[in-house]
Amino acid sequence: RDHPGPGTRFVVVSKTVENGRRSWEARGNAHLYEKTYASFRRQVELATRDHPGLVYELSYENLFLDLCTRNETARRLFDFLGLPFEYAWFSGRALKRKRKDRCQLCRWRIAPATIPCDASRARPA
Repeated sequence: RDHPGPGTRFVVVSKTVENGRRSWEARGNAHLYEKTYASFRRQVELATRDHPGLVYELSYENLFLDLCTRNETARRLFDFLGLPFEYAWFSGRALKRKRKDRCQLCRWRIAPATIPCDASRARPA
């Protein structure tokens, strides 16, 4: 099929403007970023307008940082998709034994007793 069926839900994951620009600059494509970002925003806005309730935009940064704190971003995503949410799926506790000083979700160095990580005390690895 060329297109999904009616009622299909779409999740759009995007970086902040600043992080997106840095990512493009790192690959030597900074000159293309503004035009591409503007086109992306237009497409998301059109899709959201044309398909109300079927398009969910999600912050890339919040998804990973939130998994280390409140999980609200992941909870809203699962709710949008109509799926159950279990914090244990994302807690990283099963991996704690392997690397005790890092959050396995966001890979930030953390205080040894802190799982899930407390982003206020975390520092980049």
